[in-house]
Amino acid sequence: MAKIINVIKGTKDILPQDIDTWQFMEQQALEVFNRYGYKEIRTPIIEATELFARGVGDTTDIVNKEMYTFEKSEKSITLRPENTAGVVRSFIENGMTRQTFPVKLWYKGPMFRYERPQAGRQRQFHQVGCEMFGIKEPSADAEVILTAASYLKSLGLDNLTVEVNSLGCPTCREKYKQRIKEVLKPEFENLCEDCQARYEKNPLRLLDCKVESCQKIFEKPEIKSVIYSDFICEDCAEHYSKVKEYLKQAGVVYSENKLLVRGLDYYNRTVFEIKSNNLGSQNAVCGGGRYDSLVENLGGESVPAIGWAMGMERLFSLIQKNPSPKLDGFVVSNYTPYALMLTQELRSKGLCVEFDMQNKKFTKQLEKAAKLAKYAIILGEDEIKNNTVSIKNLETSTQINVKREDVLKTIKG
Repeated sequence: MAKIINVIKGTKDILPQDIDTWQFMEQQALEVFNRYGYKEIRTPIIEATELFARGVGDTTDIVNKEMYTFEKSEKSITLRPENTAGVVRSFIENGMTRQTFPVKLWYKGPMFRYERPQAGRQRQFHQVGCEMFGIKEPSADAEVILTAASYLKSLGLDNLTVEVNSLGCPTCREKYKQRIKEVLKPEFENLCEDCQARYEKNPLRLLDCKVESCQKIFEKPEIKSVIYSDFICEDCAEHYSKVKEYLKQAGVVYSENKLLVRGLDYYNRTVFEIKSNNLGSQNAVCGGGRYDSLVENLGGESVPAIGWAMGMERLFSLIQKNPSPKLDGFVVSNYTPYALMLTQELRSKGLCVEFDMQNKKFTKQLEKAAKLAKYAIILGEDEIKNNTVSIKNLETSTQINVKREDVLKTIKG
């Protein structure tokens, strides 16, 4: 016997018993995002490696540790680890700056990161996300958060927490970085290896560290006072204040988290996460923020932008699973050619119908129908002669004989 080939570590099959839930998530995305004016975009899963090095940032864990990169025809290509950079690349390349702002785009699809597989986190995973281009005002920040909250609500999810923060603009953020470096310098040797590497390249990322020893350092009074200081400039503070005001007016309950910096270098001003209280430590189901310089950094014009992404595997783990819907009908007959013809006829009229291709005994077919369908559509010798069928309601066990042309009306009411 040949050796079985298993699925690659960190990847999973989406099986038939789960596909209804996945299609539900995708259908709700289409409906909710359409209401908010977003149009779907589908970008390639492979992009030039430079796109992520310049867009996501060469100091991030994603670029340094987690990308699937390979050389082909002397060009470095990467399986996309996230999709904002790809959407921005498409926005620039396809001249969307000439469209009327805001330009609203949404996407869904697989992403790839080489990291330790764990619950809700795989090496091939799926994200759904929204990106809005062209609006710098805080009303865009509020609407983007509302879009995410509305989508989660449409999935039947509650017990969620919205966290917000402001990273300020490049000017005020640079001063903040220097203050963090100064106050953490005496603790440098006690920081984890990753934080020591981030100390020079991107000290703001230190605040995103989940290592317990580092978190204890950040809680020291003299360090905590700097981390939690109001460092942002007057313009950024006004922007942030209006975002919070708009969220409050819209009925969004939120909390402020000064340690919320997100893991990507392109964010500025507003950042946010939506967390589920039904998950463990890895409890973020949505993350996003404003990235006003990314379009320009990737070769486009200066266009403000904001967006978010959600991991669909995490959403799947939270959604109430419903049993797969039953077939409309199952044709029970020992006359295979006629059963096939009737099945095809009913399918052409929009019914979901099967028949027994193995032509098993009548009683076996009825047992199968009871498991799979709402109605048994019985086609025996008399029914074939009289151009009728017998329809048995498999919930009530009532049975009636109808003309063949009345089957659709009988089943669908």
